[in-house]
Amino acid sequence: MFENITLGDMIDLEQLEKRTSTEKEDARATRKEGSMVVRRKGSGNKLVRVVKRGTSLRAFKKQVRKNSTKSRLSGDKKEYQPRLPPPSNNTKMPATVPRAKKRAQLQRLSIDNSNSTSSGQLSPTTKGMVIGDPTASYEDSDFVLEVSGGSTPVTVCKSLATLLKEHQADGLKFCWRNVCSQIMKYKQEGNEDIHGAILAHNMGLGKSFQAVCLLHTLLTHPSLTTPAGTGGRIIQRALLIAPVNTLANWETEFLKWIGKSEGRSIPAIRFYPQWEGGKQKMRVVKEWYDSGGILCVSSERYANATKGYLDGAKKKTSGKKSPVPFMEVDKKVDAKEAKKQAKDAAEDSFLRKALFNPGPDIVVLDEVHGMLKSNTTNIYKCLCGLKTRLRLGLTGSPVQNNLLEYFRMASWMKPDCLGTEINFTRKFLDPIMDGMASDCTSSQAEKQEQATTELHGILDKFVHRRDSNILAKDLPFLQESIIHVRQSMVQTKLYREFRKYQRETDNKGFFKQYHALRPVSNHPAVLIYPEGKNKSSSRPNTPVPESSRSNTPVPEPEEKPRIAPEKFGKFD
Repeated sequence: MFENITLGDMIDLEQLEKRTSTEKEDARATRKEGSMVVRRKGSGNKLVRVVKRGTSLRAFKKQVRKNSTKSRLSGDKKEYQPRLPPPSNNTKMPATVPRAKKRAQLQRLSIDNSNSTSSGQLSPTTKGMVIGDPTASYEDSDFVLEVSGGSTPVTVCKSLATLLKEHQADGLKFCWRNVCSQIMKYKQEGNEDIHGAILAHNMGLGKSFQAVCLLHTLLTHPSLTTPAGTGGRIIQRALLIAPVNTLANWETEFLKWIGKSEGRSIPAIRFYPQWEGGKQKMRVVKEWYDSGGILCVSSERYANATKGYLDGAKKKTSGKKSPVPFMEVDKKVDAKEAKKQAKDAAEDSFLRKALFNPGPDIVVLDEVHGMLKSNTTNIYKCLCGLKTRLRLGLTGSPVQNNLLEYFRMASWMKPDCLGTEINFTRKFLDPIMDGMASDCTSSQAEKQEQATTELHGILDKFVHRRDSNILAKDLPFLQESIIHVRQSMVQTKLYREFRKYQRETDNKGFFKQYHALRPVSNHPAVLIYPEGKNKSSSRPNTPVPESSRSNTPVPEPEEKPRIAPEKFGKFD
């Protein structure tokens, strides 16, 4: 900087400062070498950053960040290959398997994981439960069912036919003859006849097993297919309506008789448990409608799902008021609301077709007498509007309170078999009830006998009635014993006090006496409450804590003879 300056020369400070700043800038400048850009920092020779010519540093950082994010994605097989886990005998899938496939392979294959053989399987594509062996072939038996117009005889699966008892075989043939004998003509145009039967067996005679055999035969027998080689089945969808407290029992029945856990190889069927909510309802019903099988639903949920399809039912509205008063009716709706309304209308139309009109191919009602006993309930109205033509009812006690309930149940299975309700009352109900009175005349008794005989003649055609007497030969001898137990001294004393209270209050009601003395008969300790606590906030049989017990000794009761109450005499 000072090589050309000698002592005594004048120095231009402004020029000197300018020159010095220029050298500093040159030290920090960028030096180009070939096709690369080398940037120095300070006066050192260390290279800080090397980038391609014409690419800014900000764009380079963005590209690097994008590439690093892309390499972390599991779906990019070229840039990311996760390390496979060591081979083992567990059910874990490699990380390279797609997530949907892994979820399908890890689904529960059995209802009871403790069993080595699966009795019910969940399909990877549907929520329905596959019960039975999907690879098993249908094995015919000697139990032949009547089918008119069929070239191949229809039989019950051999593994199930060997388990049928005599009365169960009779009931199954009876139901098949009334419900399914004309099944080959079921899908013919113009065939609108309703076929139904009532299986009125007492509890414990195997009504559920007979229904399982009938449904399994309809859904799996090879000869029950549509003509012209279409490959479809005549009966694809069955609807099982039962009380909500029996839904789990029905699933257990299908697993018991058809499941693989029992060691039997039976062709599989698809079973759909009841949907849980509104969103799940559409998915479950659609899968059942597309894949076929048995849909099990409670009577309350079915009534709630179909009561809007009845004639005269109020249509569902959104309930939203117009934001502008006096808005014209023909005002256009926005696109989002129109799309939602179109989707709701499509779902409503599908549910009507699947559950109501035309509905399933066959419907089975468990405890049918409770669903059809009153013509004012929603379930009765919905079932009367159902267009399904194959109907089966199960009941253990067909007559509950009066003959009108029997009339409604029989009329649903076989419409017009007993005429109208007014004609039934005049022809059967009044003569039968008049003849059963204790003060009836001989003519009334004779009319009652005639009406009863005629009514039985009509009902016996489609009602199969069996009681528990048919199991008398299979069950051990029934012996009933009555054991008299003496009252304890505390019970006797409490009873005497109650009799005193009864005389003072003139309380002679039977039910009040029964409810008051029942705890005494069970055990007097149920009347003890902890001291200092309200009776309503404590259980009757709560033991008294040690801290609340009084130290005052309780006097022992007087010695009384421990004899039976009827020999003790009157307490009053």
